[in-house]
Amino acid sequence: MQFENIEKVLKKFDEYKIDAFIVNNSSDLFYLTGENISDYWLVITEKDQVAFSNRMLFAQVRENLGLKVVLCDNFNKLLKELTDFLISKKIRNTGIDSCSISTDLFQKIKKNSKIKLKMLPEFIKKIREIKTEKEIELIKKSCEIAVKVLSIVKKDISPGVTENYIANKIYSLFCKMNVRPAFDIIVASGPNSGYPHHVTSDRIIKKNDIVLVDIGCKFNGYCSDLTRTFFLGKIKKLHKKIFDSVKNAQKSAIREIRPEARASMIDSLARKIIKKSGFEKYFIHRTGHGVGIDIHEFPVISKEVNTILKKGMVFTVEPGVYIPEFGGVRIEDTVLVTETGCEILTS
Repeated sequence: MQFENIEKVLKKFDEYKIDAFIVNNSSDLFYLTGENISDYWLVITEKDQVAFSNRMLFAQVRENLGLKVVLCDNFNKLLKELTDFLISKKIRNTGIDSCSISTDLFQKIKKNSKIKLKMLPEFIKKIREIKTEKEIELIKKSCEIAVKVLSIVKKDISPGVTENYIANKIYSLFCKMNVRPAFDIIVASGPNSGYPHHVTSDRIIKKNDIVLVDIGCKFNGYCSDLTRTFFLGKIKKLHKKIFDSVKNAQKSAIREIRPEARASMIDSLARKIIKKSGFEKYFIHRTGHGVGIDIHEFPVISKEVNTILKKGMVFTVEPGVYIPEFGGVRIEDTVLVTETGCEILTS
């Protein structure tokens, strides 16, 4: 069990006026237990942590977590055991993550007991926003592996090979390094680079193509994420202009990352540079997203989000310009907010 992370949850009980919290989301369970087991329920109270599991996972949960585990063979048994436990502990107010519970279960617990349930969307995800030193080391290692793999594979990005060939080379190297991909690798060549989440295909890479590669792996449960854009042969003037705009936008945003800066400001700085270059309508996504156990988590770096950055936050800075049927550029790095600024983890 990751007792220090359980403690972080308990410290939030007074703020949210709850006596217990129910967890079922697989990433949150990993954060709280350090074990990569999903499809069970964990109830956290001030004095107890109890798991509720089906028969298939019962022994594994009990042995790996070292907790009391209640066997629940079906939905009705889960409902009864959960409510009985909460009542026996005189729990009045229970928080539950709306992302990890079915509406049916929520309504039945609410109907069948005097327990007040509070939907607390992203309760634990907000706690996960600030990484511990241990988490930072794991993310750094994940980034180091991804950078190394891309440095090897970029030598193979050449006319005559397919996008899938490059992607499969990346998957193979991840396997050799004992990590798994954090998401489906994107290799987008030529006009395909004009679509931010192009699905890697059998398109043959051609001379003078632009090739966008988005890569990330998962090391001991923690993700990395970076994107590089390569030019093969002669660079078109428009591509060069786009690349320079995106590169300058990223530099401008990274330069201002520090504790107390707002996420919306970081996004605005990147967007301002791209707007000045005339490509504003082709920058069609947020500037960044948190990276950790999940490849997309808090904080969100967007013009609509006023999150105040804090030391220990890890997120991407990834401005991009995408012109359909022509091509696009994205430059993405994972960064860590430090005491006085930020550290690029994927350089």
